[in-house]
Amino acid sequence: DDLLSKMTKLRKDLAARRQVNAALEKQNSEFAKALVARAGETSVIEKDSKKMAKLKVHADKKTGKFEARRAEAEDERAQLQAQIRELQTAIELETKNTESVVRTHSTFERQREIMNKQVRTEEDATKATRDLVAVTE
Repeated sequence: DDLLSKMTKLRKDLAARRQVNAALEKQNSEFAKALVARAGETSVIEKDSKKMAKLKVHADKKTGKFEARRAEAEDERAQLQAQIRELQTAIELETKNTESVVRTHSTFERQREIMNKQVRTEEDATKATRDLVAVTE
């Protein structure tokens, strides 16, 4: 009888352990499916991460190129501004020279007018003298 009760107890234990094992197997298979799904997600995330890293490298290269272009443009701008300042200085100098030439020209024109008046006055005096000489002869 003792053996029979032990046997029954062992069978019950065996059945209970089989149920526990079945439940654990079911749980393990669910976990395995979840792990496979997570592995797929991880793979997608890793691909996206690599893609983003490549895009970052590409963007950094582009940024570097544009920064170099910007620096060149700023240098060129500084050079052009220096040229503009030089040209403005040259224009101011030429304007002063032109004003000086115009003043000199105006002075010469006034002197010419004065001389022309003197010549006319002298011609009139010479004509009067000739007339007197002609009259006296």
